[in-house]
Amino acid sequence: MKTLLKGFTIVVIAGFLLSLAGLLAYDIFVFSPHSDEIHGLIENANSEDRDPPKIVEELISASHGKPLMVSSFVARQLLLHFEFENSKGTLRRHARTLIWWSLAYLHLNESETFALYCALVWNGKDQGLNKLSQRLFDNSISELTEMEAATVVAVLASPAMMLRDEQRLHQRRDYLLEQIVRMK
Repeated sequence: MKTLLKGFTIVVIAGFLLSLAGLLAYDIFVFSPHSDEIHGLIENANSEDRDPPKIVEELISASHGKPLMVSSFVARQLLLHFEFENSKGTLRRHARTLIWWSLAYLHLNESETFALYCALVWNGKDQGLNKLSQRLFDNSISELTEMEAATVVAVLASPAMMLRDEQRLHQRRDYLLEQIVRMK
């Protein structure tokens, strides 16, 4: 029995170490070569998207349920940007997303994550949170009231639907405002 347990422990440890080595290799050969381009996306982003107000960051976190989930969204957007999402097979796509999520979480700080989110998010017409803010309220995101900022972030849940259904948009906006009160 002890031999079986010892063998099982060795297999588990070996599997963990191989997975860790695979993640490290993926980081070195796939993720890291895009590091300059990722930081270029941040540097070239609209200044409002690059440094969103704190209330917008809170609303984005509330929209995704947990701040960590914002990293997941950013990882998926980066995969789309680098055209890695064309992989065949659901399992491969999910595995790649999980790896990019882990590496984005490790390599990007919170400020960079929110900057990428704001710059890459689909707003119904193109990308960028500030462009949506300009379109809806004719103001940059730093000039919005809390209610307007919540409306802009609420649109992101489903831009086509939210922009057509004002009642649903207002429900989503109110939900986000309630969530940030609970998060504090």
